[in-house]
Amino acid sequence: MILQIIEGESGGKVNAIGDHGKARGIVQYWKSTFYRHAKQQELPNAEYLNPQHQVTLLRGCLVKWGCAKEWSTYRRLFIY
Repeated sequence: MILQIIEGESGGKVNAIGDHGKARGIVQYWKSTFYRHAKQQELPNAEYLNPQHQVTLLRGCLVKWGCAKEWSTYRRLFIY
């Protein structure tokens, strides 16, 4: 599931930019969303453009926090 979301969001490119420059990285996080998820998941040292940190937060959203629906790829593949 994580790989499907990454493929749909960035094509696996760690330096991808989307949403008219608002989304960045392998998971296509918006900066505000990234730091909101980092705070929620108690990862205060998470770095926005670090691909491992983006994947860690995505995994938390899928497994524990229920915030995966914030990605359009997740909604398209797993909800609609």
